[in-house]
Amino acid sequence: MFEQALKADPDQADVHDAIATAYFVVKQYDKAVEHFTRVTQLHPMKAKAYINLGAVFNRQEEFQKAADILKRAISRDGKAVEAYYNLGIAYRGVKQPAMAVNSYKEALKINPRMLDAMQNLGNTYLDMNNPKAAIEQYKKALEIDPDFERAKRGLARAEELENQTKASFNPF
Repeated sequence: MFEQALKADPDQADVHDAIATAYFVVKQYDKAVEHFTRVTQLHPMKAKAYINLGAVFNRQEEFQKAADILKRAISRDGKAVEAYYNLGIAYRGVKQPAMAVNSYKEALKINPRMLDAMQNLGNTYLDMNNPKAAIEQYKKALEIDPDFERAKRGLARAEELENQTKASFNPF
């Protein structure tokens, strides 16, 4: 149906967006990129298509492309929480953990209850060998949702790392 709608009018951004979303869900990322890119061409000032395109690039592990696209999204909407969240994923993917931390913190300024941002921030702190900061993030997430399994697993890893660090510390 969507393809037929595009044949009638190939410049229907909403239809391209719907097709791209469907391709994303079924993990046909190249086709999702094609249609989200078309949406950015049709509506270059709207952040949403750039955010979605960045999310697809993250799934494809094309993290630098994702970061570049997501910065465009943020330039169009500085309050787009999903842009900052996905930018954190991209920065983590290109091994820039400090930038990832900043992106996740920006997402949490906009939405202080964003569990995935808290959990990914905790993971990034673990990448940086900072179990204390990671524990703090996981605990914040678990205060909001005590059943959040990924935060529970992260907390266990962070506490284990903290205990190993304490055990290996010898001041003499």
